[in-house]
Amino acid sequence: MPINKTVLFTSLSMLTSLSFGQSQQAARNVLLSESLIVTPITPKKVKMLDHSQSKILTEIGAEQETGYAESYFPDSEKLDILSITIQTASGKTISLPKSAVITKLSAASQEAPGFTNSVTASVQYPKLSPGAQVDVKTQTIETLKSKSDFTLPLMPSGSNPTKKIFLQFNYKPFFKVYWAKSKKFIANQGSTQLTATLNNQSAIVPEVSMVSATDILPYFLLSSTKNWHDFGVATWQRYKPVYKVTPMVQKLADKIAGNSKGLDAAKKLYQWEINNIHYVAIYLNESANMTPNPPDLIIKRGYGDCKDYSTLLGTLMMAKGIKAQPSMVNWSNAFRKYPIPTGLQFNHAILYLNDYKLFLNPTDIHSGFGQLDSALTHSPAIINSDNARMTYTQAGTPASNGLESKNSITLDAKGNLTGVGNTHYIGNYNTIIRSTVQSVTSGDQLVDNVLANTFYGGRGTMTWSDPKNVLKDMIVKTSWQAKKCN
Repeated sequence: MPINKTVLFTSLSMLTSLSFGQSQQAARNVLLSESLIVTPITPKKVKMLDHSQSKILTEIGAEQETGYAESYFPDSEKLDILSITIQTASGKTISLPKSAVITKLSAASQEAPGFTNSVTASVQYPKLSPGAQVDVKTQTIETLKSKSDFTLPLMPSGSNPTKKIFLQFNYKPFFKVYWAKSKKFIANQGSTQLTATLNNQSAIVPEVSMVSATDILPYFLLSSTKNWHDFGVATWQRYKPVYKVTPMVQKLADKIAGNSKGLDAAKKLYQWEINNIHYVAIYLNESANMTPNPPDLIIKRGYGDCKDYSTLLGTLMMAKGIKAQPSMVNWSNAFRKYPIPTGLQFNHAILYLNDYKLFLNPTDIHSGFGQLDSALTHSPAIINSDNARMTYTQAGTPASNGLESKNSITLDAKGNLTGVGNTHYIGNYNTIIRSTVQSVTSGDQLVDNVLANTFYGGRGTMTWSDPKNVLKDMIVKTSWQAKKCN
């Protein structure tokens, strides 16, 4: 079980295992260690030698440690599993042959064919028991697409304890690197090497509605880019060739917005995109993870990923004289701001309207104009441009997010209950209700299901305003009956 060097989130099983009134303890099922030696070969090629150890502590740990799996991009990464050795609880040594390695399309490639070409190399272990230890040694050679592409975050697992993480980076005169760390990592910088060490890190104790484990765990970061400004400028260079108002874009913007200007035009363009562009992840070239498709192509196809959404909407905005810049955020329950560029910081592209200091998330088809769900509000965001800068998305407030509900219940002489309700959703509460009503067959079924779980039962009806009109707040009306409740 190698320590994840990209993003480690508290597992769903950790969160769902919470019981109110019980004190929680950190898991201790597998004890992890890892050693990583990084050596630049050329200005655009880096070799990484990784040695991970997993010591099985419990039967649960044995169930968790069933095999090795690592996903990578074959066009830019070459992974070689050098050896996998198992020391059983009885002291027997088992060396798994290289023929045991199975390489196939990753889950991401299978779910979105054509978007990503990543593959997964995996090996199945024999059944393990407490006391066994697995040692995995690998070599990865990564070919960088540009000098700003190298980032290496080190972070321990949140779900199991870590005995030790050790990093050795071998300096080369042709490869400039920057680093940053949290307090628990110990760094030593010499003339030829940089080392970083973390000892004895416990697993995270889960809590209800907690932030991501990545906001809590210690980190060590390596980056070939000095700061977020330089990173945003480099990212903007990839957008620049396609981030333009073409005749097709201009014609479409005029058709959608007409003579509207400013925010009125922006709202119409936003509404059109979320209703007419379908979200599909597309992979077209080696740099597609950071490079959007041209807006004309997105219009013709009628689909795109988050970068395409922000690119098309941004160019439509510019066609109507509205300044708009593509931006990046982490759309999750992670809110930590890292001091230097790292892949831990972002996983999603959105749009920033310069003149209105407003971020838009057009990929979220349930969110209104300028409304961000709770996983995006007041999150670190980088605005990509020639003057790139790190900032925060707009914060939510209690006054601008919530609901107003008016309900009445009548009990008649025969013991029958009747009720009526009218609920007005405000701000990002609209996102929740739009998503809910578009996932059910009918409002009547939704009400009947709710009443069926009550002591009295009953039947009812529910109606709502158009969930596809994200420029207007949702209104939900209900009426119901439950007979002989006395």
